Amino acid sequence: MRRNVFDFPPTNQPLSFGRLNGQSLRQLPQCYSDFLPDYFSQTERPPEEFCLSPDASTDKSISIDLLQKRGLVKAINTAVDLIVAHFGTSRDAGVKAKLGNSSVSPNVGHLILKYLCPAIREILHDGLKAYVLDLIIGQRKNQPWSVVEASTQLGMRAMM
Repeated sequence: MRRNVFDFPPTNQPLSFGRLNGQSLRQLPQCYSDFLPDYFSQTERPPEEFCLSPDASTDKSISIDLLQKRGLVKAINTAVDLIVAHFGTSRDAGVKAKLGNSSVSPNVGHLILKYLCPAIREILHDGLKAYVLDLIIGQRKNQPWSVVEASTQLGMRAMM
């Protein structure tokens, strides 16, 4: 039976790797035991970002994280539903234009400021690194507004 060169021998057998130039190789000393598959104890684990599949201890944190993400999306959906319902009170385009003007209809401003803006802020803040490296000043505190600034283009008025 031919073995793959990357297969490790069973740990209960002494390490012997056959012959080299017709001479039998001696057994490997114990200092090479770090090449054995059972080298790492059960308590030693790589950092979670290197784990390819979650184990039983991370299942709970994954479900909590998914619940949090669903909550973020639900907040956006609720805000959008409230704003759509506000504009759905009329079919006339002129009336809808007035419904979108916060000086005429302050309710739309209230809906946006109370529901939509905080929901968008939480989405942007989720997973955002606390600091970002800046070429000039080094480490700079990262904020959701930085994401907005980086992802938008300046209009013609702002460029003048």
